[in-house]
Amino acid sequence: MRRAIAALLAGILALISIVAVSANAQDTQETYTVELRLGDDLYVLYINMSTCYFVETSSTLYMKMDIRLAYSTSAKPVFVSVEASLAGVAIGSSMAGYLSDQTPTREVVISGIVPLHVAEQIAYHSGLSFIEVKVKAYRGNEKAVETIMVPVVVVEKEPSISVDAFFDNGSPYTVAVIGQDMSRKIFVRVANTGEVQARNLRVSILLGNNTVYTGTVATILEPGEQAETEATIPVPVQPGVYTLTVNARAIVGATSYERSTSLIMVVIPRPVVQLVLANSTPVLEGEKVCFTIYVNGVPEFADLNIVLEYSAPGASQDQWNPVYVEKGRENVSYCWEARTLGDRTTAYLFRAKLLLRIYGLEYASYSNTVQVTVIPITSVLPRSSLQLVVAPSMVYEGGEARAVVTLSPTLPGCLTGRLEALDMQTLTWTPLKQISICDGKGIVNIFASELGVGSYTLRAVVQLGSYTIASNTASIRIVAKPELVARLVPPIAAPGSSTELLVKVEPAIREYRVSIKPSW
Repeated sequence: MRRAIAALLAGILALISIVAVSANAQDTQETYTVELRLGDDLYVLYINMSTCYFVETSSTLYMKMDIRLAYSTSAKPVFVSVEASLAGVAIGSSMAGYLSDQTPTREVVISGIVPLHVAEQIAYHSGLSFIEVKVKAYRGNEKAVETIMVPVVVVEKEPSISVDAFFDNGSPYTVAVIGQDMSRKIFVRVANTGEVQARNLRVSILLGNNTVYTGTVATILEPGEQAETEATIPVPVQPGVYTLTVNARAIVGATSYERSTSLIMVVIPRPVVQLVLANSTPVLEGEKVCFTIYVNGVPEFADLNIVLEYSAPGASQDQWNPVYVEKGRENVSYCWEARTLGDRTTAYLFRAKLLLRIYGLEYASYSNTVQVTVIPITSVLPRSSLQLVVAPSMVYEGGEARAVVTLSPTLPGCLTGRLEALDMQTLTWTPLKQISICDGKGIVNIFASELGVGSYTLRAVVQLGSYTIASNTASIRIVAKPELVARLVPPIAAPGSSTELLVKVEPAIREYRVSIKPSW
């Protein structure tokens, strides 16, 4: 009788335990702060971690981490990776990539099978343990490591099989492009999570209601063992969000078990991106090189970043450096200040990248490449000269003169110089107006109203970086509008005497004297 009561109580407790696990198996989220020191610099990361509080042995432990660079004392980017282990058993790892002020956030996913013997290393059958997450940061030869302890309850699973599936990107989600992606690979892993031999393991994959794959994974699978297979499935030709169901069937003991999991495939039309260079090339170091990025065909449900990036000479084919990032769906214009690598002519390759985020995944579409050749200032400016001619040299109020600037030797493209006037009180040069010098020559009009009446000394200046070229000086005189003035000298004359009519232009240009004799 006592044994019967004890058995009944044990059954009730077990049932309560199973109900409690089912009720609390939902994902939990927690934000952790990680401080990483690299040399004298401090990098502070906020990691929002989502994982399941209860995990079962022989099932997949899935951890999603949103990593954000919250603060740093250095503008240098830092490379971050994460590793997870449970009870000393490695679960998985992932590289978040570089974090910087330009790219402050990254998302990583770690997934792996929780081995059966993890439960044996914990004090209780279903006991509290910790997932040890190591956050590693690298910058050059410097390295920093910090550990986060994430609480978790490990539950030993009842005898059965488990099935996990993922695309060739390691995720249960994928993005396919019509006309570009004809098929996708799916990897399926089936594990015997019980204590009884499993037989005749078969896998089928359904795209919607249509079976697109069937196959045998293993004839016999011993307890604790797992088997893998892969399938290639066609990509639908119509855009949309498609669900794929992966079913695994096996005979375990005398029981037929079936488990399933789902995958998501997003099919989109191919986005169009085009990069157009506004400048002619080559350009001189320090010049502004302007680009326009044209975008079309981006799905409305996708988050989009438009990235302008370049590849420097000698870099590997996959080494591209971002110079500008813009969020949104509109066309983008951006001007880059040309620079060289050292004192030699440098040829860069530029391209635009559309970075789409769909279901937490990133899909990239690339534009055409554009070459920009940059000539170093040091090879040109030291032997360049600037000539200034101002004509006419005298202008009346309301008039204008023309300033002609000639740069030799002729440099490629257009440069922006300025016309300066000498302040005679402070003996300093003050900017008067800009002048565009294209193909070695620039012309600009000088209006008398810009200077006022007086005499002025002018020069032209071209400045690129720390290099300055100044022209010869040229003079211009602004005079007031002339007036015609006539008077008699003397104004009163005696009868029979003569007087002079004095006619002159003010300001004085020429004076006329006419002798007249009044008739009385």
